[in-house]
This record gives sequence, structure tokens and C-alpha cells, in this order.
Amino acid sequence: MCITVGTVKIHIGFLFAAAVCLYLNSSYSSVFIAAFVSAMLHEMMHLAYLLSYGCKNIELTLLPSGAKISGAALESLSYRHAIAVTLSAPVLNIILSVLLFCVYRIGTNMNILQAAQLNFLLGAVNLLPMSFLDGGRALFSFVCIKKDLTAAENISLVCDIVILLLLLSVIVFFMFIKLKFMSLLIFFIYAVLNMTKKHSKS
Repeated sequence: MCITVGTVKIHIGFLFAAAVCLYLNSSYSSVFIAAFVSAMLHEMMHLAYLLSYGCKNIELTLLPSGAKISGAALESLSYRHAIAVTLSAPVLNIILSVLLFCVYRIGTNMNILQAAQLNFLLGAVNLLPMSFLDGGRALFSFVCIKKDLTAAENISLVCDIVILLLLLSVIVFFMFIKLKFMSLLIFFIYAVLNMTKKHSKS
């Protein structure tokens, strides 16, 4: 299903609808809803900045994990505007986490604490300088301003490899001391797949 709102096309697929039903009927529905709302606010901030810079014909695809923004207009952004667009969303999540934590301190509601933690995690992870995350995209644009495209691609690849090696080291350490590491392992696999996809296009 596709809905057009102004110059934005919103695509709603079966997987998104199925995920929403699953989230609402899960025993951890409050956590899933908080995570989903945090992810949507993240993408809405990207979208707001894109629209403020005059980007049109933007496509927003709703996914079980949040949303994906695409469109030819994104390629026309200047590097400075691209930095602002990419960093706006994780910064928003971190600001929200601070505000929610302050609210939690007043009322000690665990749902609010979970929402604060999820927003902080989403913001902090997205600020990592990896090519498929907001931090990596901002770094790429910054290097393009200072140097050139080739240098930006090389630095992006080095950052990806270094962070993946650090993450792998943490996973091995957690395995050695018998701590839970499944979420880190899933992120590591996700990172490898996205890094491979990103750099194979370069």
C-alpha cells in the first residue's frame, strides 16, 4: 500500500503490518512499542531536515525495524546539508533519552526508563563511524568536504574494519567469561552484511 503526503510517498508493506500486530500482542509489547516509536522519530527527524532543505519526491518505506528513506533528491544534497541530515536523528534520540530519564527520576516509571535507554542506545549506535550508520555517513560527507571522494571511501572502509574488529574482540571476550553476547553477535553479522553491500557498490 502506498500513501502520498505532499511530496513524500509512504510505502506500507505486509511485513510492517505483521510486525505491528506481533509487537502489540507480545508480552514485551511496551518495549517493542517504545523501540518502534524511537526508530520512527529517528526517521521523521531525517525526513524533516530533508524537507527543510527542499528535497522532493522522497520515499518512506515502513519496515518492521523502523523505516527507510530513499529518493533521487537525496543525491542532490550538499555535503554540509548531508551532515546535518544524518546527525539530526541520533542527536534527537540522545536528547529524548535525557528528557525521558529526567521524567523517570520524577515518577520512577519503568516504561519511561526503558524508552530512555532505547533512545540512548539508538542514538549512540547510530553515531558510530560505520559506513551504513548515520555517524559513518556524516564522516564520509565531512571528509569529502576536506579532501575528495576516494579519500572518504578509504577512511570509511578503515573505520568499518577497525570497529568490526573491536566488536569481534568484545564478542570473543564475552564468550570467554560466559556472558550473554547474542545481541552483539547479531549486530556484528548485520554490520558485516551492510559493510560488504556498501563497499561493493563503491
